[in-house]
Amino acid sequence: MHDRFGVSNLAHDQTRLSENMQMSQMLGLSNYFRSRKAIQRSPHAWLIGLAALLAGFSLAGRLEAQVQSGTGKTPRRVLQSRWELEPDLDVIWLIRTPKQPVLVDIAAVKSTSLEERVATMQKIVLDAEYGYKNQPDALEAVLESLAGEIKNDSKRSAKLATLSAALKLATNLAEAERVWAVAEGDPIAKQAEKSMKAWKSKLPLQRWRDRLQDSPGIYDVNGVMLAIDGIGAAGDATDRDLLVEELFDSNSSTPVQLNSAKALGALVAEGQEELAKSIRADESVPDWFRDLLAAEILQKHRTPETIEICQSILAGECAPARHLALKTIARTDLELGMQLAAKLIQDEESSIRLASVKILQQSDEVRDLNLQAQALTDPNSNIRTRVRQNLQAKSKNPELSSAINDIIGSQLRSERWEGIEQAIQLSIYLRQHERVPVLTGLLTHPRAEVKLWAAWAMQQLKQTPESLDAIHRQCQTMTQRIAAEEFLTKDEVLATAFLFEALGSNRYMPASEMLMLYVPKQDQLMRATTRCSAIFALGLIWEQEKNPKLAKSLVQRMLDDGDNPDEDTVRYASATSVGRVGSAKLIPQFQRLIDEAPPNQISIASAWAAEQLQSAEK
Repeated sequence: MHDRFGVSNLAHDQTRLSENMQMSQMLGLSNYFRSRKAIQRSPHAWLIGLAALLAGFSLAGRLEAQVQSGTGKTPRRVLQSRWELEPDLDVIWLIRTPKQPVLVDIAAVKSTSLEERVATMQKIVLDAEYGYKNQPDALEAVLESLAGEIKNDSKRSAKLATLSAALKLATNLAEAERVWAVAEGDPIAKQAEKSMKAWKSKLPLQRWRDRLQDSPGIYDVNGVMLAIDGIGAAGDATDRDLLVEELFDSNSSTPVQLNSAKALGALVAEGQEELAKSIRADESVPDWFRDLLAAEILQKHRTPETIEICQSILAGECAPARHLALKTIARTDLELGMQLAAKLIQDEESSIRLASVKILQQSDEVRDLNLQAQALTDPNSNIRTRVRQNLQAKSKNPELSSAINDIIGSQLRSERWEGIEQAIQLSIYLRQHERVPVLTGLLTHPRAEVKLWAAWAMQQLKQTPESLDAIHRQCQTMTQRIAAEEFLTKDEVLATAFLFEALGSNRYMPASEMLMLYVPKQDQLMRATTRCSAIFALGLIWEQEKNPKLAKSLVQRMLDDGDNPDEDTVRYASATSVGRVGSAKLIPQFQRLIDEAPPNQISIASAWAAEQLQSAEK
């Protein structure tokens, strides 16, 4: 999580080693893998590959936890302050501007200058993440240019740049195949194969099949890998023999063998049990690799014999193979899958735990719900979030509401911050106002994630007089520390700002004197983060009674845009609060802000304030 004030994600967790990540790590270590023939020559050669695989696993990074709001109005950002949302003026603070589609320069695409054409094609590729305003016309122009570059036998770099641009402009299979049709007769067509595989096009199929049947003097590993991937994406069961031959070819490297097994499993849905068993019986290769090949081959099989093989794989030590085997079992026999998932939800491998959670989520039984609840404290943030979101979905079932309430209560009482954090989010989503007394006790929790979520919950749930008094005491302590210029962490400052907003939303008048300390600029002594929320809160507290003195001070904040200006966020919050606590006679003082062109955040808020003040006096 990165909020507008730069608060770093406070829930860094070990990233899950997903099946795709594990596969990509293995495929990226080709220098360490040896062919079947090499393994046969040396019984210890496979250890090199295994060591490299484990080294790849150790490079896994850390994954930031992602959370969603459970309020009626979904914020634009996680844990967004209320002063940004109320009133809703469609003003977004410190959010990256959405990437807008770009306009491709058609004239430059057709330029007579080779350098200009290449530069334009490169720009098209770089702009792909934005999209293109004139995509149809741009694609036609680039295809025409590609045909010309190939016909004139331009430099390879120019042809490749144009081909890349055309592929980026293609938005569907038909358009991608038009690009292929132009490039197919030129050697650069090979560079388009990856895109054609992604579109599952059958046009290059014969090329891919021929490549596997050829026996070149120099073995083209990359080309063979791409051909296998393409056949796996667009081929059919008739390609079985080709893939099996590649799987057992003595020249095939480990990545090629793995890709062959994966493609074979994707295309052939029955009759491969004996092949899988024969692979697992081959003691010339390490157990982990045998299990992985067999699991890939059987991924679409649904027979009792398949289940038997997969259970044996599940008892092994290769995480990707075990992951595939568990999924195959569950697809074939859900009841058995449930039984296995109940045991494996605490497996040491995160990919297995995640697969177990996904299987258990298919059940509406309280027992399976409680099993999932164990994973609310999982060290992997993706798993925790997955379980919490499933509980949110299941909460719509009245028969499960009691069990979910028990889970929330149990987690809030636990010692594990991970479970407490998820339980708070569930409480907010379910609008469990009765949890406020417990959440109030978490405002001083040592873990930042818990503290922030508890503070944010205070402005989302209905407060009691006792909880408001407790919030006020906490805010007074933090105000004293801020005024004394003590060091405060960013999460402490942000949590305090959320608590100010809770006091304001509940119009807690005893907090007014404390909040007034945040109105003067004082060289930002009281921090812009907390000042915005304090000013927002004052606007709500005094909205019914009005406060001319406060309104006058807030107008000064609005107008503070000189050589040493106040923060724009503070000026914005001041303007909206003036609209709540001031009078129409103040409008001439800030009319110049309303008239600013083009409109900006401050002028929009000022115009809103003027409208509120004028309508209040009608």
